[in-house]
Parts: sequence; C-alpha cells; structure tokens
Amino acid sequence: MFMFMCMGIGMGMETPLRIRTHVHTPNPHALQVQIERLSDDVDRLEEEKEELKAELAELKQKVEQMEAAKRLSVVLAGSGTTNPSNLYWEIMENIMEQSMLPMKMSYRAVGSSTGQKEFLGYPPYTTALNHFGSGDIPMSADRYKALTEAGRKMVHVPLALGAIAVFHSIPDEELGGEPLHLDACLLAKIFSCQIRKWNHPDILKENDKLTATSDILVARRVEGSSSTTGFTEYLDTRCPAFWSEAPWAKGKKVTGSTIAWPDCTKTGKK
Repeated sequence: MFMFMCMGIGMGMETPLRIRTHVHTPNPHALQVQIERLSDDVDRLEEEKEELKAELAELKQKVEQMEAAKRLSVVLAGSGTTNPSNLYWEIMENIMEQSMLPMKMSYRAVGSSTGQKEFLGYPPYTTALNHFGSGDIPMSADRYKALTEAGRKMVHVPLALGAIAVFHSIPDEELGGEPLHLDACLLAKIFSCQIRKWNHPDILKENDKLTATSDILVARRVEGSSSTTGFTEYLDTRCPAFWSEAPWAKGKKVTGSTIAWPDCTKTGKK
C-alpha cells in the first residue's frame, strides 16, 4: 500500500502571504555611550600592552645581566698566616655581601710558609694553588726566583699590622702587683735556655717584686712560621750577643721561619 501526499497551492486557490517585520530604531545616545566605552577599553588595552612590553623588556635585561654575571663570577682563594685570619674573613664577608657579581672568597689559616708554598705551586711553578698568599714575612728569595723564572710576576701589598706576643703563666700573687718586664736580652737568654728559673738574678734586677722560683718551661712553634721569623729577627737585632753570637748558636740557623731551637725548648700548638 502506498500513500501519496501532495502539498502545494492549487490553481484557483488564492491564499494571501503576509511577512511581518519589526524594525528596531536604536537610541543615538545609547550608541554613543557604547562607542565611548569601547574606545576607552581599546585605550586601556593599549596602555596595558605597552606596560607589558616594558615589563618584558626589563625581564629580558635582567636575564641578560644574570647570564653576564654568571660569566663574570669571581672566585678568590687565599692561604697563609694565622695572625690576620679573623680580619680577612670579616673583610671577605663584607665584600661578598656588597658585590654586584656572584663572588666566593675564602682564606685558609695554614701558616705563612705554607701560604708561600701554595702560591708557588708545584714544579715547574707555572700555576699557583691559591690566588694570593699572606704572611708576616716576604716571599723568600729562592721561592721568588723560582716564581719569576717560571715567567710569573708577584707583588707584596702591605695590608695590616699585627703584634707578636710572648705569654707567661706566673700567678698574679707571685708578680707582686706589677707586670712582668722582660727586655730583648732577657727573652734571648730565656728562649736559648741560658736562664732556666724565674728567680734568676738578671730577671729579678728588672722585676724586684717578683717572688716566683719555679723553672721556666719554654714552649715555641713547631711549624715554619712568620711569627718565628719576626721574633727571632727581633732577638738577633736587639741582642745578638745572647742570640746569634752566643756559644749555643754557633753553626746553627737561629733566625727565620724554622730555626735550630735549643733542645730544652718544647713544641707548642699554634
């Protein structure tokens, strides 16, 4: 069974076709407000765009500076005398805190002689093991010669003043209320063991209230030290008769960072 349906407009059947439209007439004032609002939005977006471009340029510049800083980072390592180590560490800390570039500074208090050896490096002495050395004594002549013959240059830079002190352990009650007075010649006699007791006449001559009678036990540095150089050169300069010219010193090295100490002296810690 088939069903056919036919739709259409038959001849002779007139059906009117009506199209209805509604035309909205906008308010000119409302359009003007909308236009101004859109214009403001465009201006704001343009301003934000320029601000973002400026921020982007600033970030790029910072990245370039950081990359350049990485290439220009500073590493400075030194070693040498123990005397000014606290001063060096404080100076380095201040420099690193205020530096615009990445910086790592260090100082190892290992003694003047070791600082010199590390600055000299291994044979053929073309490369140092540190960037600078520090000591209370200048570079020795033989090390300076080895360094210059290897084609290197160096300078001595005065940096700080430090004192070399001699300590004693006499109880206060035996000092008689007075400080202990020991001149260069008394020190030379004590450190060469020519004076062995605190009640020695030469000591009492300068310290008439001293009542100590015990033996003097002399402790001194064992490693090569610039303090030893300074101290022994002081004794030899101020009182050679009881130091380098004394019978005990005959044929011995008695000045410098490492000397032939008398057997009665004892080694002490730094």
